[in-house]
Amino acid sequence: MFEALSKFRGERGFSGAALKLAAQAATSAVGNVTSARAAIDAAMATFPAGIPDIDNADIRYALAEAQNVYQDLKVLRGRVDASLTMAVSDRPAGLDQEVLSFGSKALKTFDDTSVLLESRIRTLDQVLSGLIQVRTYAWNSRNNGGTASVSISGALSEKRALTDEERSFVNSYDAVTKSSWAAVGGLIKHESTSPSLKAMYAQGQSAYFKGSFAARREKLVKGLLAGPSTVFDIDDWQTTSNNALGNLAAVATYAMMNSTLRRRTLRTPPPSRPLQCQASFW
Repeated sequence: MFEALSKFRGERGFSGAALKLAAQAATSAVGNVTSARAAIDAAMATFPAGIPDIDNADIRYALAEAQNVYQDLKVLRGRVDASLTMAVSDRPAGLDQEVLSFGSKALKTFDDTSVLLESRIRTLDQVLSGLIQVRTYAWNSRNNGGTASVSISGALSEKRALTDEERSFVNSYDAVTKSSWAAVGGLIKHESTSPSLKAMYAQGQSAYFKGSFAARREKLVKGLLAGPSTVFDIDDWQTTSNNALGNLAAVATYAMMNSTLRRRTLRTPPPSRPLQCQASFW
């Protein structure tokens, strides 16, 4: 479920961008859409076939809702693909905004389902709490960073400055992104955190919050306050920002996969004792 959630942000963003571009200019965005769709389809194919037989009513309902949204997504994909064969001027008006609004609904459904499943996992093994917290905060960073990027994409694709509302929106979501990532950093400092997870956190810090991307992004946002910017074109921005944000999502995915692995290999409930006294589990 979480894999579908993490990849869907990419499909949503790249689809919206591609719909605003002529076919030749949208090649990279369409390629990224295709890649994201394949990952989502593979993740959704692992859903349990016997959803009606699941005992927990809340989980049964959430999984069914996620499946319904996925079916709606496949219908919308067909409309997007048909539109991309047309000249930009002939495409259905407002379809790009429909992709974004439907995407918000789908993201909420997938996220709610993922959180519900994680809550159930946590009741089975308290040791998983640390991993789940890392997953939650890291994904919040990726999610909010992606939301800010969507506003920037709108200005870039239309070759204009950010509106006052968009500027406020970007600043707000940037602040939440940094706050959530700081929370990940606090959790990562725990003595039981594995070297692999620490390395992934450091990579995310370098890829998104520091280094060349962060410098270019800052210059871009400042430039967009006054007018169109040439720091990124829309295609470069979509690809580069998505790759940088992917390093934040990778931390969330790693934590989620390891919590799932621990749950599957767990044979007996762990002894009840304070988190700081437990053996390494990250």
